[in-house]
Amino acid sequence: MKIQTSIYNILLTRLLPIILIGCFFVPISILFYGKWDDVGTKDLLMFLILSIAFVIPCLLTLFSLCKRNKDVLVLTQEGFYCPYLLDAKFFIHWQDVKYVDLAEITSSGGNGLRVVTRYVVIGIDPSIELKKKRTVWDAWNKYFDKHSSHKNLVLSRRTMSNHDLSDIYSLLSLYRNKYLQKPFSVNTKPIREHQRTYHERLNHRKNPAFVYYKTYFSWIYYGAIYSGIFVLSWLVISFFFFSLSIIKALMISALFSLFLMCFIEQNNAIGKFVAKKLRPLAIAFDKDGIYQLNNSHFEYPILWKNVVAVELTRKQRGRYLVPYLFVTIKDQNEKVRTAKIRNDLHDTSVYELYEVMTNYLEAGSNSPS
Repeated sequence: MKIQTSIYNILLTRLLPIILIGCFFVPISILFYGKWDDVGTKDLLMFLILSIAFVIPCLLTLFSLCKRNKDVLVLTQEGFYCPYLLDAKFFIHWQDVKYVDLAEITSSGGNGLRVVTRYVVIGIDPSIELKKKRTVWDAWNKYFDKHSSHKNLVLSRRTMSNHDLSDIYSLLSLYRNKYLQKPFSVNTKPIREHQRTYHERLNHRKNPAFVYYKTYFSWIYYGAIYSGIFVLSWLVISFFFFSLSIIKALMISALFSLFLMCFIEQNNAIGKFVAKKLRPLAIAFDKDGIYQLNNSHFEYPILWKNVVAVELTRKQRGRYLVPYLFVTIKDQNEKVRTAKIRNDLHDTSVYELYEVMTNYLEAGSNSPS
């Protein structure tokens, strides 16, 4: 499997916001500091022409750079290549990989805020002589080398991969464990609510796995948080800038609330908060069957012989191609339904779930009726 770089992601986060700000700065300035009657048709036409003349070259540059892909990681059964950080022909065997970690470094931003940056750290046996490339993007290698007894390869978001860092971490862990023949086991323990709902009713000899989402999206929670920020900001703006009209104060409050929500959500803070409150269960299953899929709870387990398919598919989600696990079942009413599980899971990934569930599925399909 090849994981490639793409300049698209880094330009998407840096170039397009500049374009949008440039396009909307002038009309917003006119709205709040001038009158539309003072703006003539020629001025608007000139602004439109200049905006188009600015946007088109930027977009052409963006699309041309999108086509320039380069391998970051090449994963095989025996090991992997990392042409982004190492010599293109340098091969690392899985036996020489001591660990794969998804690390977080907290630093202070220029405005005093705490910034959390994530990295995928691959620990290599110290006896291996790595031929590293000197690039401006791997400065954190020295930090991790200093705090570790192993040699490290560090992949950051600036790798500009079409895969999210958590996805790269999951893939590396999957390949390493699978081809070192380490057994997969999904044994997340039930929280108190699900302990009462499921575990006490089950035979004590059974040991179902309870897999929870780490982040979760709920329109109700997001809407409530946005409404609270909007009302609070409107009250503050109306108090300090009482000369503004109600419409202008509402517009500023709406834009400020949206900006603040996006800023807060950069590290999935809202999604984590919602997941902590809702305790969302992705799947509960054991070797006999499936007890719950997302919000669908089954009074009696769906036996593996009634599971139609378990498929792993990648779909575009924002900037990245994201893996999803699709589980198609036939319930007690002979109705076929499909559940989608995201790769936002505690203590496991959809890749490991796929490996475990396909083994159960094969065993269940071959068992006598």
